[in-house]
Amino acid sequence: MSHDEGETANEISSCTPIVFRALSESSLSSVEQMIWVVDAELNDEYELCQGAEEFWEQEHSVAEGITATQKQWPGIASRLRTMLREIREKENDWLSVAAFRAEDFFTQPSLKTFEELHKASEKAGVWRK
Repeated sequence: MSHDEGETANEISSCTPIVFRALSESSLSSVEQMIWVVDAELNDEYELCQGAEEFWEQEHSVAEGITATQKQWPGIASRLRTMLREIREKENDWLSVAAFRAEDFFTQPSLKTFEELHKASEKAGVWRK
């Protein structure tokens, strides 16, 4: 941890877009790239991963990654979905979180998944009473 007034963090975060652009060109598979970015964002205590937005701008690739892994590696697909949902929760993107929770409820209906859907939908302001 530095003891300056945020200058070090600002300097580091100004370099992270380069890291995320390089990641897209790396030898990692698209699934491994997504997992790397999600892990980095979830463990980012100092908001250094602001360059990740560029990576996620192509969010359709995330959906493709989830779809591509679903049959052969359902655990990886589930982990990607969970991690992406957690990122949306951190961003307070409750409409996206509600969509994830709705899919969970429709694929695995239970009281727990219904309650999670209800909670996210209320936060998104889309739950009708």
